[in-house]
Amino acid sequence: MKYQHVLNKIESVEEYMNEHKGYINTASMVGYNHKLNELRILSYIREIESILEEVDKLINNERYTEARENLDNAYNHLKIAERMAGEFKIGTFSEKFINLRNEITSRNNSIIKRLLGDGPIEGFPIELNKKYKALEELGTTQLSKVFKVERSRDNKIIVIKIPKEGEEYLIKREYEILKKLSHQYIIKTYGYYEEPIPHIELEYVEGYKLDGKLIESLKDYPKPMDEKESVELIIKIAEGLAYAHSMKIIHKDIKPSNILLTPDLNPKIIDFNISKSGDKTTTVKGFTKEYSSPEQIKGEKTDERSDIYSLGVVFYELLTGRLPDKYNPKPPSQINPKLIKYNNIFFKLLAPDRKDRYQSMDEFLKEIKPFINWDGHTKTINKKNSNNWHTKHV
Repeated sequence: MKYQHVLNKIESVEEYMNEHKGYINTASMVGYNHKLNELRILSYIREIESILEEVDKLINNERYTEARENLDNAYNHLKIAERMAGEFKIGTFSEKFINLRNEITSRNNSIIKRLLGDGPIEGFPIELNKKYKALEELGTTQLSKVFKVERSRDNKIIVIKIPKEGEEYLIKREYEILKKLSHQYIIKTYGYYEEPIPHIELEYVEGYKLDGKLIESLKDYPKPMDEKESVELIIKIAEGLAYAHSMKIIHKDIKPSNILLTPDLNPKIIDFNISKSGDKTTTVKGFTKEYSSPEQIKGEKTDERSDIYSLGVVFYELLTGRLPDKYNPKPPSQINPKLIKYNNIFFKLLAPDRKDRYQSMDEFLKEIKPFINWDGHTKTINKKNSNNWHTKHV
């Protein structure tokens, strides 16, 4: 442990300097302390490099348990060095830290490959290996990486979301929102953790099998969708959103990829990381334009009617197989005459001016639920509003 010997020497020098600081001017004292702190960090770096050389020997001799223990030790040293660099505001070693982290990860992946006879899950952080067994990478976004894992303490299959650098606050924010929500059509959270790196635990949703193919989200479901299934699914999504709205939470990014599907074709609403809670607003530009309301795209304040518009776009796509024009949407009957009974529904869902939309998700639910038992008779069609579609939207 040569690094410990160096650290002891540095402490001796510091003690000597402090005893005789009356003979050293302030500027020199600051400079000496900065150099000593650099030497401290450098001693940890040298120790990590020494450990990695030892790990290579252990791997070659198939002593994998010892090699993993050494890698854990190297990672702990790296965390100390990084923390010291931040505390002392020393940026000299930033690139070196990145390289060392990559080398530690590379050796860990090599061990996993030899033990399992297969490659590791690419991109899964070494810091989480003790806590979870990575099973599959489920996706990568601009904000985070998502993995299916087996939790070590209870062997439960869950999902963890790991924020990309600089986006940690969004994951914590999503957890703070989700922990307030408990609804069958909204994803569950099991906890948020700062250590060993920030991440959130979420419910794993298996997906829906269609003709032998696993459909994980509504994005991958073939469209147009069966009419009855579309209505039933939209009602369930609306019920989940109505509940969230009752808790003063606006989702702000409703789209097919944010609706997971269960084996019995129930929805699970995910990705509350850009949601608005209470009366607070957010400047996060993480929404998807194709499904976002006109006011959201303009940067105006959003409310539950913004979610209603987005849900309308999803519903329109499910029934017609197309996305509506944002400022001049065609009535669905122009695409499929059999959908004329929904013209008035979409007139209010997709109104560019939110004052013309449904004013609450409950109001929408009250109108759409009777369509589950639609029998084909025209008596439930509001012909006046259906015929006025063009005059109001053009």
